Amino acid sequence: MNLQNKLRGLTLGAQVLPLSKVSASDLGALAPLVGTWKNADVPAEAISAGWNTISVPGQDKGFVFEVIPYTETLTFNPIVVQAGNRGPVVNGQQVEQMIFGLLYEQQIVSACDSSFCNERGFPAGQTIHVETGLLLNLGQPNGGYTIARLSTIPHGNS
Repeated sequence: MNLQNKLRGLTLGAQVLPLSKVSASDLGALAPLVGTWKNADVPAEAISAGWNTISVPGQDKGFVFEVIPYTETLTFNPIVVQAGNRGPVVNGQQVEQMIFGLLYEQQIVSACDSSFCNERGFPAGQTIHVETGLLLNLGQPNGGYTIARLSTIPHGNS
């Protein structure tokens, strides 16, 4: 068999599939996550259910310890990414793991209305943190792990 014929059977890259084309068993433990999750179903200014803490350089010397109450929203979009993970050839057969996952977005919003938070640039309603990524159901585990996370977390660090 020539190389061109061998390559015809391979699907390269990832595919974005609608949920209608994927069974709940493909998503495994991730299936119930589809949708939007909030730690509190009220306006961000009205309640906080978490605390963002960080130590940052102060104006003079030393550091300022910021403690900012926040609300959180996690959205798992009803889109599934399917990607093949090529493994070794065993007994003449290509081992291929199919990986399914969900796209997600996390948003952390300040719920602080104090003058300290306003001065630090985090008034109530201001976004503190945004993260996007994929949660993957590995299906056929390697080493006992069945779920993995790929994420992009933007920071001002260099």
